[in-house]
Amino acid sequence: MAGKQEQQGWNLGLKVFGSTVNGHHIVTYFEDTGGDPTVALSDARSLVQQKHIQLMMGPLLASEDAAVAPTSAPCASPPTTSPSAARRS
Repeated sequence: MAGKQEQQGWNLGLKVFGSTVNGHHIVTYFEDTGGDPTVALSDARSLVQQKHIQLMMGPLLASEDAAVAPTSAPCASPPTTSPSAARRS
């Protein structure tokens, strides 16, 4: 449910603010991980290696984010934003 709401919000943003940046069309891919960190990591790798994405929004859950984080380390590509990112102590 939450993933669907995030997807709807993203699509609304594209509709309201436009789907291009500096003349480049924004292409969006959505993956449903089912809350599984292993699936999140597999999907992230696929998006990076096969789709050659330039920005990743998500994953949604902190456990998924922890699994995906090494794939998108500060010097790695693509930059990643996550609504659930937390600092480990």
